Amino acid sequence: MNPTLKKQIEKTLALTFSDFKNEEETLNFLKSFLTDKELETLSKRLSVLYWLSKKRTQENIKNNLHVTSKFISENENLLNKKEVKEVVKKIDADAWATKWSSRLRELLKTKN
Repeated sequence: MNPTLKKQIEKTLALTFSDFKNEEETLNFLKSFLTDKELETLSKRLSVLYWLSKKRTQENIKNNLHVTSKFISENENLLNKKEVKEVVKKIDADAWATKWSSRLRELLKTKN
């Protein structure tokens, strides 16, 4: 593929994702655009990266996500990339916020 064209279509893809209003809109697009297998693979890939960053064992990841050791190893190297580290940080921050938001709601329920 022509490098200029490649850059242009990659930019279009990135702009498409950045224009979504929320996660529901993004997920609806992904479910329409990707095959079930493609979406599952991307989701598992991101989960593997997150769980590796949380120091889960390969055995734990294999058992929970039903992936192979090879799949885990192939993705493990991505954790060294700056952009991937940033995404993992965002997932971690979201998980933390969700956990504490839930705890605070429960605490407020018991006080009322």
